[in-house]
Amino acid sequence: MKTTAKTRSTASVCIADGVEFVLQHKPHGDVVVSETDTGYKVGYKVLEECATNPLEDYDGYGIIHHHPRSRYGKPGNDYYYALNLDKYGNPILDEDKLQASWYDAVIALPTDLFTLPSDLAWEGHQEELREELANEEAGDYSIAVQCEYAWASHGLSLELRTEMANKIKSVLVWSYEDAEVDARLPPDKDVIMLDLYDHSGCTWSISGTGTLCQWDASRWEAVWVPDKCILGEAEHLAEDERKALMLKRCEEALKIYNAWSNGDVFELYIETFDKGSCPLSCEPICTYYGGYEADKFLEEELK
Repeated sequence: MKTTAKTRSTASVCIADGVEFVLQHKPHGDVVVSETDTGYKVGYKVLEECATNPLEDYDGYGIIHHHPRSRYGKPGNDYYYALNLDKYGNPILDEDKLQASWYDAVIALPTDLFTLPSDLAWEGHQEELREELANEEAGDYSIAVQCEYAWASHGLSLELRTEMANKIKSVLVWSYEDAEVDARLPPDKDVIMLDLYDHSGCTWSISGTGTLCQWDASRWEAVWVPDKCILGEAEHLAEDERKALMLKRCEEALKIYNAWSNGDVFELYIETFDKGSCPLSCEPICTYYGGYEADKFLEEELK
């Protein structure tokens, strides 16, 4: 026989079918009582007021990094680093790729754009000037500035450099803005962006899947990244299988992380009593994240 009993008061006392049990801990919510051949089993949950972050305590759930400006965040820039951004939140560039794009664009220009007046020319000067400009550091500079620094050793006049720079600019197919975007290091392929709904409690969700509103929701408030345990699990998976695994592990992590964030963490106990309701044992079962799930677990355990 199994019954669900209410505690009589704030004291740790439970009454079921006229039988009184004095419990060792203060139950939170209903108490599940199961009668056995030799006595009774009483299951209940106790609010865990000092629970620590479960993602820091257990392997296989990954890690959540909050945006540095989030009130939930910790000092540091792990959020940015997970997205391949610098400590200020700016993109980290593949400098070799950026430089190569500039070099290729300049080398593709016709050599006649680099022709000097006959009194300043030397054999092979067109190819040399083009090569020097191509090897100049790529950056968000005007073509005139690039030419000035690339050809500084030749003593060309400002007027001549400006004329040549204008010709090159009219033909050159390259912009720093486009090249920079192309050279940005992509975020880790396993990173999952998280949104936050912060209203009467906080709920973290995979970006785009949770509650969104104008006032209480924040996009990309945090990122989830896999830990070593999950990376080992995904090591030999195909790309689509790996992505599915990451989503599954992230959802599992969010389930317990949301419970912990909202103080919904419980220690579960089962106490045994003889027929005269004298206590025999008190066994801690486990820590459970989520009161509803904890109640279901106790009901199943005491069938």
